Amino acid sequence: GAFARPPAADERAPLLEHEQWTPLAAVRRAGPIAGELLAAFGPTAALVEVMFVVPLLLTSFAYHGARAVVTVLDTALCAICLVGFAASVRLGARDRAPVFALCGVAALSGAASGLYNYVVHVRHYSTFFERRHYAEVFADEKAAAHRDAAVLAFHDGSRPDLRFAASYGSGRGARCAAPITAGAEAAAGFEVQFWAVGTGCCDGGAFSCGDARDPAAHTGVVLQNRSSDLPRMLAGLVSGDLDGYMTAVRMSCAAFGLSSARPPLLVHWVEDPWGLRRSYISQARGFCLLAGLVTLPIWFLLSIDSAGLRNFAKSSRSAQWCHARL
Repeated sequence: GAFARPPAADERAPLLEHEQWTPLAAVRRAGPIAGELLAAFGPTAALVEVMFVVPLLLTSFAYHGARAVVTVLDTALCAICLVGFAASVRLGARDRAPVFALCGVAALSGAASGLYNYVVHVRHYSTFFERRHYAEVFADEKAAAHRDAAVLAFHDGSRPDLRFAASYGSGRGARCAAPITAGAEAAAGFEVQFWAVGTGCCDGGAFSCGDARDPAAHTGVVLQNRSSDLPRMLAGLVSGDLDGYMTAVRMSCAAFGLSSARPPLLVHWVEDPWGLRRSYISQARGFCLLAGLVTLPIWFLLSIDSAGLRNFAKSSRSAQWCHARL
């Protein structure tokens, strides 16, 4: 009637060695192997992820107000990783050199991703109050007199004229443009000063960008030149939107006999400009979250170097068992 004594730790080893290989047994072994891999290489992946996230957040949200400081800090992070890599190679610390190299790649890619996030999302949010807000703007006012504008609240009679919309490209990437007029002026040789624009919102020639079809909307949020804040070598990466919109403007002028100011002001036509501003910062935060989630498994896989994997296979009993059966 006595209970059987559970085997001690050293007595369980022979049982594991004599366990028959089956697909189910291999699956049972996969769990412990994954846990041991995470314990062995997880800290390195976490360190590399930190080296990616810090410059990502720093450049995304602090670059606008402290551009020089952020540039120095990002450069310092990359330099520290480079010096650490060189010192590890020189001292023969081959286990540390890959870690420093991976941290350097993470810091550089984090800074580049943060700069992209700033230019595409955060810059529009930050400049919303730094530039002027105009009210009661008429469609025939000169665009040159509003170059410092962030928001243009148009007179009730001025709105995008959907009859003269044009698009450059097709599908979701099409650049769409429609002139902002006060009615019949466009047909009478009116020089268009302002254009409502959008991306992927004019399928079949029906312009529906922003709130262009909402009668209550009468506000344009000025599209800024995103490449102006980038180094020359990177400016071409984000200048496509502006070039595409201007091509759509020229196509509209050619198709309908319009004339346009050179250059005109391009705006996103909205009913609630404050909501658009909030969307910029929401998109910036979402970009950071997505970038962190996507890169973490990548850093984990890259941190599993060949030497470390061989050492893991020698020390892990679960890995030895699977290797012997396979």
